[in-house]
Amino acid sequence: MKEKMKNTSTIILGPTKSNTDVVVFESNLIDVLKSDEREWFEDSSNYVYGLEKLDNVEFKTTIQDYENVIDFVSLENYIPKNNIYILQVPSQETLYYLKKFLPNEDFVSFKRWGTTEEMYYEEAYRTTIWSDKIWSDEELDEIPNMENYDLEELQEDFDFDYWVPNELRIFRQSDYENIVQNYGGGMLNLNVDNYKKHRNI
Repeated sequence: MKEKMKNTSTIILGPTKSNTDVVVFESNLIDVLKSDEREWFEDSSNYVYGLEKLDNVEFKTTIQDYENVIDFVSLENYIPKNNIYILQVPSQETLYYLKKFLPNEDFVSFKRWGTTEEMYYEEAYRTTIWSDKIWSDEELDEIPNMENYDLEELQEDFDFDYWVPNELRIFRQSDYENIVQNYGGGMLNLNVDNYKKHRNI
């Protein structure tokens, strides 16, 4: 037990291209990264795959910088007692790393291009049992209203950049399913009240 606690880190994980969404949890950072084929750096200037160590003050201010936080540590009363890291990963590999760190949890990665009802496109991918292999997530093809839109046409008409979505979100799969079930037309309402509780800490 002592050895396990010694190797446990508090981790803030999110996509590099999102400044709104992160997941906060405890896990064995070193063992997971040792099992990964990537090369990691503890230097924020190396942000191809960004890993940065934080102190307790930086932890709190960093959390406050994000609009949506999926909280696995009960942030309201949480005081980190171990190493703290913020881990920024490529958006297309976010579910892969979440599967590595949180193998019993299911997530959805959601992307939206465009900002108005007249011109937008949405994609979503969910965790699968194969998500611990890079690019093995499942695309969700039943997104409400998407049958009315074509990404290639939108890219031509509005100069969309596929690699730079207007919104890049992470959801617990159950929360995403609730969003779809409560669909009322037009763009999906991506608001999840539970993800904003950290704003009051």
